[in-house]
Amino acid sequence: MCQVQCRPYTSIPTDSLSEAFFNEDWRKELPYLILDKCPNCASLWCADRRRDECILLKTYELLPDTYFEDIMESPESDGSLYDLLERRLYRFSPGLRVCDLGCGDGNFLSHLSNRWERFGIEPSKRAADIACQRGLNVQSGTLDTCLEPSKFDSIVAIDVLEHLLNPRGAIESVRSRLRPGGIFVAVTGDAAALTASVAGPQWSYLRWCGHVSILSAMAIRAFLEQAGFTIEVWERCEHPASSGALAWLRVWALEPLRQMLRRPKSWFPYWRDHQLIVARS
Repeated sequence: MCQVQCRPYTSIPTDSLSEAFFNEDWRKELPYLILDKCPNCASLWCADRRRDECILLKTYELLPDTYFEDIMESPESDGSLYDLLERRLYRFSPGLRVCDLGCGDGNFLSHLSNRWERFGIEPSKRAADIACQRGLNVQSGTLDTCLEPSKFDSIVAIDVLEHLLNPRGAIESVRSRLRPGGIFVAVTGDAAALTASVAGPQWSYLRWCGHVSILSAMAIRAFLEQAGFTIEVWERCEHPASSGALAWLRVWALEPLRQMLRRPKSWFPYWRDHQLIVARS
């Protein structure tokens, strides 16, 4: 993004990670999650075999068939992020036709009130099938393969951009599927957030295999403006998986003692490290 040489940032052994994306054979194929850092904008980019899209897609293929069923059966978040997103849609969307890009099993679409004309796109066929079973209009595929002929008033991407090898190209595709004056609403981690910066290589956001492009606020603003968007809102937000201030501060306070005792480093949980942006085409 900044046309400068990125610098090595961290290398995380995958044998230390417990994640649905991995089996033992794949850990041998992908022994480390390697991330480089842009010295200008502070964004983080994968620098390992995940840069090959075929390799990245293979990691998703390793998900067990029960992965999305387990998510469906688990307790849902309190919905505060979804409520915030719907308020932003009410305020800024020029119409009621909304698309959830990378909608998973349809949790956000299900949370939206019935006034919206809801549509979803999800790369995982299993997740798309579950969303359809919930009565939602969801296609399996990507924005580029979507067969929906009409453009959207709003496109929402929750926890999507960090999974894409080319988020700038994805943002350009989003703009092509919006009506004039339509909005793009994105939620993603912020590589330059204060809590993420303090956590450094121990930020828990870095330990997930699918997180290959972790953008700073500076980077996502630049990508949006280069694609022809106007920024309406940028704000800090909490991810539903956030453990809160006390959990984060506990790790921060106890980490020096753990190092004195030669214990393994702790992962800093999510807290004040996500960004919500509303951009108009």
